[in-house]
Amino acid sequence: MVRSHNEDSIASDPANGLVVLADGMGGYNAGEVASGMATTVITTEIAQLLAKTQPYQVDPQNKKPIAEKLIRDQMRDKETTGTGIEASLTGHLVFATLHTNSAPESIIRLLDMGMDPFNFSDALLGILAQRLARRMCSCKAPYNPDGAEIKSFLQEYCDELQQTATFKKDPKSAMESVYREWVKNYGNEKGQLVMYKPVGCDKCGGGGFKGRCGLHELLIATDPLKKLIAEKARVAEMLAVALDSGMRTLKQDGMEKCLSGVTHIKEVRSVCIK
Repeated sequence: MVRSHNEDSIASDPANGLVVLADGMGGYNAGEVASGMATTVITTEIAQLLAKTQPYQVDPQNKKPIAEKLIRDQMRDKETTGTGIEASLTGHLVFATLHTNSAPESIIRLLDMGMDPFNFSDALLGILAQRLARRMCSCKAPYNPDGAEIKSFLQEYCDELQQTATFKKDPKSAMESVYREWVKNYGNEKGQLVMYKPVGCDKCGGGGFKGRCGLHELLIATDPLKKLIAEKARVAEMLAVALDSGMRTLKQDGMEKCLSGVTHIKEVRSVCIK
């Protein structure tokens, strides 16, 4: 799991490098993220990413790190992407957007634009992919799923973990570990998982849904991942390394939001493109 960091990490621990917001649906733009106008979740996730990096400069008087923030709204071609990467390598913190289906796919997309893999791997801090799903109304009804439904739900969640080192070593034990974590985080006082289904009321117009929620996939550019980028490895290899490092895919994040009663599995499946 991605560890939690204080939102103030953006202000107190800035760094030089490249942060990419991958949004296949064209939602928030780079300016909204950099200025703090985007959702709290996005702000928190980027703070987690920046907290893992080192500052470029330190103010000699107050010892606080300094970095100049630049916004590149969308990386469309080699020229715009190259400009952003060059700026990020010269002491700037660059925020940019890219329309792709997932965080790992964004890496391949940028490399296909002609980016030097070594410079790109050095510049990259991380990529945050996002989707919007309908949020269940407060009239939702909790229920205890039976064994078959839990098994199917767990299998669907773990399908994307099959190529990770943990699952390759002992898939049964790894799956049981995921289930125990679910019970710990989302179970009731009896140790049972609780799921929710939409009902419908006057407040939501009878549809069972009201408002939207974000599904997020935060890929942090760790050293093993940077090595794969420099080697122009396949998406599957990068995904496995990112998942081993604690990343949750868009679908996995959505499924956990199902367990917490935020949205429904049908909504998650409809917006998470495989």
